[in-house]
Amino acid sequence: MTFMNTLTPSQNNVVTLLRKHISLFSSFKYVYLFGSVLISGAINNDIDILLIYDNYSDRLLTDLKVISDTLEEKLGLY
Repeated sequence: MTFMNTLTPSQNNVVTLLRKHISLFSSFKYVYLFGSVLISGAINNDIDILLIYDNYSDRLLTDLKVISDTLEEKLGLY
């Protein structure tokens, strides 16, 4: 799995949270974080993540649910 974004290390709480929970993305070959969340000081109301996998499996759906639930819980999103 490759986690890619255009940031250098930052204090952005979303980026920090994703790095802390990087194991959530282990089913995916590539993970791209993009959008306003990458702009320092920007106000954002969503998180844009592109997840790319090699082979489809039902586990991917379960993993997506865990990722979504974790982000909602940790960031207070609903």
